[in-house]
Amino acid sequence: MKNIFGGVLFCFILLAGCATTSTITVKTDPAGAHIYLDGKSMGQTPATIKVKFSENAQLVTEKKILAVQLPGYRERKEVISLEGTPQMTLEFLLVPELKKSTTQVVSKTTATTTAQLSQETKSVRH
Repeated sequence: MKNIFGGVLFCFILLAGCATTSTITVKTDPAGAHIYLDGKSMGQTPATIKVKFSENAQLVTEKKILAVQLPGYRERKEVISLEGTPQMTLEFLLVPELKKSTTQVVSKTTATTTAQLSQETKSVRH
């Protein structure tokens, strides 16, 4: 009976897998971006965070999504997994968001108003 219980316990442990912790340093240019790991806030850049990766019985390491966000800049994402080294550094160059140009709207409005005034002026001269 003890052998059966021991065998079942061993199989359960084998199937459950194990976890490995990785140290990830996250930097952004400009600094101060919010760091999210699978949607959970992890602080602001620059920062070093600890991330647990679990492995299953087939030694397949899970993947996680690390995102950095800074108002006025495009969000950056990276899929990370533990491959070989328990330490890594991720550096992101943040790109400013494109703002809608108000110049085009003003130019179109000015052109339309000018055309309308020209038509009204022609009507008054006749």
